[in-house]
Amino acid sequence: MPKVGIVISNYNGWQDTLVCLDSLQKQTFTDFEVILIDDASPNDSVAQLQNKQCHCKIHRRQHITVYLHFSPPALPVSCFIVIPHVQKKRSKHGSSSLTFCPQIFIMVTERSVAKMQEKERIAHIISELEKLYPQDLCSLQYRIPHELLIAVRLSAQCTDARVNQVVPALFAKYPSIEAFAEADVADVEEMVRSCGFYHTKARDIVEMCKMLRDEYGGVVPDSIEELTRLPGIGRKTANLICGDIYGQPSYVCDTHCIRITNLLGLTTSKDPYKVEMQLREKIPPEKSTGFCHRMVLLGREYCIARRPQCIRCPLRPYCPGQTAEKIKTS
Repeated sequence: MPKVGIVISNYNGWQDTLVCLDSLQKQTFTDFEVILIDDASPNDSVAQLQNKQCHCKIHRRQHITVYLHFSPPALPVSCFIVIPHVQKKRSKHGSSSLTFCPQIFIMVTERSVAKMQEKERIAHIISELEKLYPQDLCSLQYRIPHELLIAVRLSAQCTDARVNQVVPALFAKYPSIEAFAEADVADVEEMVRSCGFYHTKARDIVEMCKMLRDEYGGVVPDSIEELTRLPGIGRKTANLICGDIYGQPSYVCDTHCIRITNLLGLTTSKDPYKVEMQLREKIPPEKSTGFCHRMVLLGREYCIARRPQCIRCPLRPYCPGQTAEKIKTS
C-alpha cells in the first residue's frame, strides 16, 4: 500500500489538473496514491480527464459515480470520483471552497489505511508463524505423489496420526497406482477400517487410481481442476497436492485454517471455498502453502478448538478475537 495518499479536487479546470498529474508523475518519490475528485463540473472536465488520463470503467452507486482506474505504467491515479449536486460556497473574502460529503473522504481514507494496517498485520502473523514453526511440511507420511493423495483422502474425519499408522502397511501391499487400481475394494476396506468411513474411502481410493491409470497415464495431475475430477478429491486435497508436490501456491482450508483465520479476522466465513478465496486475496502466493501448514500446527498446539491457549499464543497481539469460543468450527 502507498505511504502517501493525495486527494486532488477538480472543478472546471481539467487543464490545470492534468498539469498537476503530470508533475506528480515526475516525482522521484513514487510510493503514493492519488484520488481525483470532480465537484460536478458543468463543463466537459470529466470527459476530458477520462479521455486523457483515466482509462476506466464506470460503476454507479447511489448518487456517486466512481471511475475505477486501470493505471497505465507509472500513472499513480487509482480512482476517479464524481459527486453530483455539490454546491460551491464563496467566502466573504471572495475565495471559494468546496462542500463535499465528508463521509466520502473518510471512507476512502479509512479504507486505504485499514488495508495498509491489515497488510502489515498479516506480514507480522506470517513472520511469527515462520519463527514458531520453521518447518512447514505436511504431517502425513508419503514418499511419492499418489501416496499423499491417498493419505489425504484417508485423513478426512480422522487424525493424521492414525493415518500414519495405517499407510505403511497399505503402501507396502499396494506399491503403485496400478496395484491400487487392481485391488479388491473389500481388502482395502479392511486395511483402512480404523480411519473411519472405510467403505467410501476404500472405494474412492481404488476408483481414483483406476482413473489415474486410464486417463492420466499413472501421473497425478498438477491442477486443481484436474485433481477435483478424481473420486473423493475436493479443493482442500487438490490444493495440498499442488502445493506440496508441485510447489504451486496453495490454500489448504481445513478446519484449523478456517477456525483460526476467522479468529484472526482474515476471513469471515466457515465455508471452505469462501475462506480459500478470501485468503487468496490476502496471503502472498509464495507464503500460502507454509501459512496453511502452520495454521494446522498452531491449531494443535495453541488455538485448540475446545480449549484455546490464548494467553500463551504467540499470535495473541495480532488476534482481534482472542476468545476462541466466539467462533466454533463447523
